[in-house]
Amino acid sequence: MLPTEPSRLASVRALNLLDTPPEERFDRITRLAQRTFGVPIALISLIDENRVWFKSRLGIQEIEMPRNGSFCEDTLISDGLLLVPDASKDPRFAAHPMVAAGPKIRFYAGLPLEGPDANIVGTFSLLDLVPRDLDNEQRRALRDLAGMVQEQLAAPQSAAEPDDEHSRLLARLRLSPEHSAARRKIRAIFIGIAAVLLCATGLSLRLAGRLVADADRIELALAALQPADSEGTKVALERLRSTSHFFLVAVGMRGLTGMALLLIVLLIFDRHMDARLSSLAAVELDRARLQAVIAAIGAGGVVAAASGRFTVF
Repeated sequence: MLPTEPSRLASVRALNLLDTPPEERFDRITRLAQRTFGVPIALISLIDENRVWFKSRLGIQEIEMPRNGSFCEDTLISDGLLLVPDASKDPRFAAHPMVAAGPKIRFYAGLPLEGPDANIVGTFSLLDLVPRDLDNEQRRALRDLAGMVQEQLAAPQSAAEPDDEHSRLLARLRLSPEHSAARRKIRAIFIGIAAVLLCATGLSLRLAGRLVADADRIELALAALQPADSEGTKVALERLRSTSHFFLVAVGMRGLTGMALLLIVLLIFDRHMDARLSSLAAVELDRARLQAVIAAIGAGGVVAAASGRFTVF
C-alpha cells in the first residue's frame, strides 16, 4: 500500500464518479486518443482499494478488473509515463491474464491522473495487441490528452446542470439561423395540418350534431303518428338514436386521434433534430481537440485526400 493510500482513496471517492454511467466529456477524449495513436484500446481508469474501474473505455467489454498486478497499479507508483513496449517480454506483466491469454496485450502506455487536490486517482492509458513504442512527440501528445482528462476531473459536471463544451456548442447550434429556420418551417407545416384537421373535425362535428337533432325530431314525429307502444317504432327509434350518437363520438375521436398523432410526429422530429445536432457538436469538438493535439506536436505533418487536396497541415 502506498504511504498516501488513505488520502488517495478519499480523493477518488470525493470525485463521485465511481460506478456512474458513461459521460460524453470523457468518451470524447478516449475516442480522440484512439484515432490519434491508432490503438485499439484507450482507457480512463479510476482506482479504488481492490479494482481498476473504467470511467471511459474503448476496445474492451469489461467495466473493471482487479487492481492487484495490473498495469494501472504500476502506473500509480511511477513518476510519470509508464511505457511497456512488449508486455510479453516484461517480467512484471508477462503472466498477466490480459497478456498471457485474453486479448494478448503487448503494448501499454499509461499516465497517472491527478484529482483536484493533486492526489493520484487513476490512469489514462493506451493499449495495443502488437509491440510498439512512442517517440517524443507522441509522448507529449499523450500528456496533453491526460491533461484534458484532469481538467474534466477538476470540474465535474452534475447531471442536473450540464455545462460542458458539448452542451454549450449544442445550444449554439440550436440557435443558429440555419437550424432555427428549419425548425420554424417544419413546425409551421405541422400547425397548418393541425388547423386543417381542426376545421374538418369542426365541420364533421357540426354535421353529426345536426344528425342527432334530426333523430330527436324524427322520434317526436313518429311518436305522434304511431302508438307509443308499437314495437317497430321502438326498434327504429333506438337504432336511429344509437347510430347518430355513435357517429358523433366517432367524429370526435377521429379528431382527437389525428391531433395526438401530429403531436407524436412533432416530438419525434424534435428528438431527431436534437440527436443530429448533438452528433454535429461532438464531431466539431473532436475536430477541435484533434487540431489542438496536432498543434502541440513539434513535428510537421500533412494529410491529403485521395484527390490530392490537402486537408490537414
